[in-house]
Amino acid sequence: MREPNVTKEYRYALNKKEEYIRTYYNLEVVIFLSFRIQSLYTKAFREWVLNAFCEYGKEATEPEVIILFNTNTRKSTLNMPN
Repeated sequence: MREPNVTKEYRYALNKKEEYIRTYYNLEVVIFLSFRIQSLYTKAFREWVLNAFCEYGKEATEPEVIILFNTNTRKSTLNMPN
C-alpha cells in the first residue's frame, strides 16, 4: 500500500496569503489501520465502526417524537407522528 494510492490532497485558500493543505485518507485504510494500532482511540473507533456495520442492515424505525425549535421565538414544540 502506497500513500499516494490511498490519499487525496486538497488545497484551500482563504485569501492570497493563506493556503491550507488537507490530506484525506481512504476510509478502508483508516479502518484497516485501526485494527493494527492498539490505543484507546482506535478501540473506540473500532467499536463505532462495528456498531455502524451492524446497524446498517437493520430497518429504519419511525421516530416517536419530533422536537421543533423556532429560532425566532426561541420556543420548542413536540409533535407526535401518526
